[in-house]
Amino acid sequence: MGKSLFLHIGTHKTGTTSLQTILTTMEAELGERGVCIPRAGRSSMFSGHHNLAWQLNDDPRFEPSLGDVNALREEIASAGHSTVILSSEDFEYLYCRPERMSVVKSLADSLGYDAYVVVFFREWASYANSLYAELIKYGLTQSVEEFVDGIILQGEFVAPAGWRFCFDYSRIVAGFQGVFGADRVLWRAYGKGTVEQFFHTVGLDEFHAQLSGEYTANESIGPSAVEALLALNRQADREGMPLDEVSERRDRILAEASGRDAGVKFGGISGVLKDRLDNRFVSARRWLYGEEGLPKRGRRVRRRFPR
Repeated sequence: MGKSLFLHIGTHKTGTTSLQTILTTMEAELGERGVCIPRAGRSSMFSGHHNLAWQLNDDPRFEPSLGDVNALREEIASAGHSTVILSSEDFEYLYCRPERMSVVKSLADSLGYDAYVVVFFREWASYANSLYAELIKYGLTQSVEEFVDGIILQGEFVAPAGWRFCFDYSRIVAGFQGVFGADRVLWRAYGKGTVEQFFHTVGLDEFHAQLSGEYTANESIGPSAVEALLALNRQADREGMPLDEVSERRDRILAEASGRDAGVKFGGISGVLKDRLDNRFVSARRWLYGEEGLPKRGRRVRRRFPR
């Protein structure tokens, strides 16, 4: 039986944090069945492999003590498992950096693993809405209208930190296919049951069957929090406010807004803005969903695990 390495690249706001929490929580049980969730490259015990993504993206958040590509290679080789799963939505940014993608592909090849990329895509307006509410927590100063204008013009949003959120999903797939191979990029439409879809895609249905209940993490903030954070971000940008003061005030805003926004999510991208996004990415929609309007299922990896 061959060995497989799965690189889960997000995208952002498609249930990645929930999935990563489940995978790391089940680490021991999965390990007993030959599935390795490496510790090298995780930013914390129950997070994804963000530190590896940061290393490959030249992100200043990279911390060598949390494990790098060399540490990952040693851990995988030492474990000797038939399946390896790496997960970070920040791997998404590599779609236009083939030389950095090749680092993961070469690592898998050298250890005798077939490498696959797994990616989930979200409806465009829903993705933009959730992403805007997330980036507001990191200092975004643009209005919703300006944010959408940029996406429509460029096909992506590039944050000041260099984070690239591509809305033309076919570009992401094509980028990874260029390195990993046309049949090695497995994409799915995001929706309810994403965790189940992921386990099915990588051939781990039996493990998903053991889960119960809904898993949610890093849920989007509500409208009052978005409004208050946008005002703070603009004030901080205008006045050069110290970072520690900005951070303290953001935390206070989020805490105070949690009660007011209970059960209410930000919904600023709707109506005309939604229509504009839908029109801009109509060809990408057909590519993802097909003429019938149904998500393309693609293939899955069929595996049998020792009991």
